[in-house]
Amino acid sequence: MIIDEQKRLCIEYLVAGMSITEIAQKIGRSRQAIYDWLKNPEFKAALDERLQENKAQAEKIINSKLPEALYKIWALIEKSQSDKVKADLLKYWVDRQLGKPSTKVSVDMNDPNKDSAADLNDLIDEVLDE
Repeated sequence: MIIDEQKRLCIEYLVAGMSITEIAQKIGRSRQAIYDWLKNPEFKAALDERLQENKAQAEKIINSKLPEALYKIWALIEKSQSDKVKADLLKYWVDRQLGKPSTKVSVDMNDPNKDSAADLNDLIDEVLDE
């Protein structure tokens, strides 16, 4: 499949978030034609490539603003009069660096062959090991 002007426009409109119906009206093709294009590997590859370009561009913009954003967050932590704001921002900062702590324990009370005292000890050991 050759990516002609209609298909290129379709890809741009899809990337922009337009609906299939809107795109069909703009490029003068049926909705079914667009759905057929979406099944074509070459069209999907071109769409994926364009989406990746968009994502890379957005990441560059975000990364360029990151140092400024970090300074502003830290300034809010230092200058905020609200303890809740400080706590929320500090928690975010720590979670961002260390990851959110989580404890998930699964207990199966339906297995009659298990010794519940031993299970409890195993669960305690699991939690302490995390």
